[in-house]
Amino acid sequence: MRGAVPPVPPVLKFIQQHARQDDHEAYGTLNMGAGFALFVAQEEAQRCVEIAQAQGVAAMIAGRVEAGAKRLIVEPLGIEWGDDALQLR
Repeated sequence: MRGAVPPVPPVLKFIQQHARQDDHEAYGTLNMGAGFALFVAQEEAQRCVEIAQAQGVAAMIAGRVEAGAKRLIVEPLGIEWGDDALQLR
């Protein structure tokens, strides 16, 4: 499964443009409207989306968790942060 990103709200596009931030900086600083994430077992992901949508909450399967080095990759945008930038434990 390839990751996805939610649509960016116009106000955040405006801020990014006028602050002259590239995607790496804008997503790292502003989150670009991604909101929050739930981490659930892969076999439960689609059901979680369905439950959220039934309650009027926009939801999507945005990625996956894998074993390995601590990092965050936004595949559709080619952006990556390591654990040093994310301050992960």
